[in-house]
Amino acid sequence: MPVVRDADFVKLATVGRAHGLRGQIAVKIDATMEEIVVPGLAVRLAKSPGHHLDARITGVSASGRRLVLTLDALGDRNAAEAWAAAAILVARDQLPATGDDQYFDFELLNAEVVDTEGIAIGTVREIVATGANDILIACGPRGEVLIPVTRHAVVEINRAAHRIVVEARALVYQDEKERS
Repeated sequence: MPVVRDADFVKLATVGRAHGLRGQIAVKIDATMEEIVVPGLAVRLAKSPGHHLDARITGVSASGRRLVLTLDALGDRNAAEAWAAAAILVARDQLPATGDDQYFDFELLNAEVVDTEGIAIGTVREIVATGANDILIACGPRGEVLIPVTRHAVVEINRAAHRIVVEARALVYQDEKERS
């Protein structure tokens, strides 16, 4: 049997709490991953290195802003409670292919951001989903920089190089936000 490393997995969601009496869990999910969460998907619950549980999703439903998952490996509330705050991981090879203009949030985290003249802006630390477009939050020499993910602001996303090229005039710097 081949060895499966943690690097072969990406974070899909975080277990919030147990839901109900039959081992279901309420999860906070990465919005870009929501569409792949379907019955039959193999997942791994991980609390710490070496402490994990492999399972398969058998049911998915909504509860407010969270998803409720039923996993074949969690049979009752006590089993579900034991995995509170665990990361839910999915194998990279189970992710659907993305097009040139599509990405999963995890692919952009820690990416280097430069402007069109090659000047370093910072590194992506967080991605915020808004109604209109995502906002990349990068930290760099000038502090926190807000980058709207629009065709006007983002010139190129090179996932292979882990680099994002942006139009400097479209950025909002933390010190500019504080002056307004």
